[in-house]
Amino acid sequence: MKIINLLKIIFMRKNLLLLITAVLLSMASAFAQGGTTGPLTWELTGIEPNLTLTISGEGEMPDYEYDGSPWYDYIGSITTVVIDNGVTTIGRSAFNRCYALTSVNIPKSVTAIGDDAFYCCEALTLVNIPSSVTTIGRYAFFYCIGLTSIEVDSENANYFSIDGILFNKEKTILICYPAGKTNSSYTVPNSVMYIELYAISFCKALNSVSIPNSVMDINYSCFSGCTALNSINVDNENTNYSSTDGILFDKEKTILLRYPAGKMNSSYTIPNSVITIRCQAFEACALSLITIPNSVSTIEVYAFSACNALTSVINLNPEPIDISFAVFNGVNISACTLKVLENSIDAYRDAPVWQDFNIEGIVGIENYTTPALVIYPNPTNRELRITSEKSQVTSIEIFDVSGRKLPMSTVSFKSLETLIDISHLTSGLYFLKINTEAGEVIKKVLKE
Repeated sequence: MKIINLLKIIFMRKNLLLLITAVLLSMASAFAQGGTTGPLTWELTGIEPNLTLTISGEGEMPDYEYDGSPWYDYIGSITTVVIDNGVTTIGRSAFNRCYALTSVNIPKSVTAIGDDAFYCCEALTLVNIPSSVTTIGRYAFFYCIGLTSIEVDSENANYFSIDGILFNKEKTILICYPAGKTNSSYTVPNSVMYIELYAISFCKALNSVSIPNSVMDINYSCFSGCTALNSINVDNENTNYSSTDGILFDKEKTILLRYPAGKMNSSYTIPNSVITIRCQAFEACALSLITIPNSVSTIEVYAFSACNALTSVINLNPEPIDISFAVFNGVNISACTLKVLENSIDAYRDAPVWQDFNIEGIVGIENYTTPALVIYPNPTNRELRITSEKSQVTSIEIFDVSGRKLPMSTVSFKSLETLIDISHLTSGLYFLKINTEAGEVIKKVLKE
């Protein structure tokens, strides 16, 4: 009798367990959430964390704020997005940070993909752009680090893809090199004239990029997050850009645009032709020592951002350059040494940002001297005289504060004295790039 009762209890408990399991499964499989967004309806189905988002109806999807889509609470569980035919746009930030998203269907009714539409969709590997799409917004595929291919319908009148890389139809604008591509090198096609904002960024596999002579404009943000990149090579015939040892400059080397983050050198001396260090130029580099020449007058925000290995900066400017706190964003500058000219120590200790370094005077100043030149009168409204103690001036170039090379007027070279007529220039600050037999130097001049 006891055995029979025991069996009954076991049977009842087993049935109860089966009932609970069935209820839980039915609750999971029955998960559904939805509503309306503009003229459209949306529905989430599936079992978390593998949900399918379906958007249907006729008309435009609204634009959303960064975290404003109605399905934002589920961004970590949405793995598939199905957009039904009839939806005409993908709104701004529609699938922003859907980091589990692996698949999206874009129908031929869609004509526009908004800014940030697939921002940080890290698991997305493939996007197919139909022939109907006429507009793709900024940052549409930003930080899609798993994306290996963007395929464009051959009948699309506005966009084109080669090997999964997105261009405009004429292939004059490089829009997006998918960050998840595994190629170690890339040669930009010689039809390309413009490389867009973040077009080549967060490409962890890229070691080298070759820029053809056709390229006229490279956005400052290009190559951001390309941590393995060690060489950017520019065609010698390019009229706007140049490279030395894989480092990207403008043609005259007055602007340093990008020091590749994958270069493993421990120290670097910026050429004394450089006037401007651009935004993000040294971002995430491995350098522990950087020398800034006295030719530099502008250091843009985030220039040395995330340079975590940086321990020492040598700054040869007699006077501190005004910089934003964000120039060394992410760098513990209180643990870094700043070496300056002995007679400039007090000025740097009073200067915002620079004063937060451990400031020391330079030992062995002779190693940092440049050809001895005297320029006068300065300021002037017409003629400049350049005298040298030992070396004859061999050539002179003049640049405005943006680094743009300007046409020269009359230049008269004599033995150790050179005369320059700058009367044709408007009032303002300019930079002379002076080559002598002893080397090169940059000097500031003020036109009245």
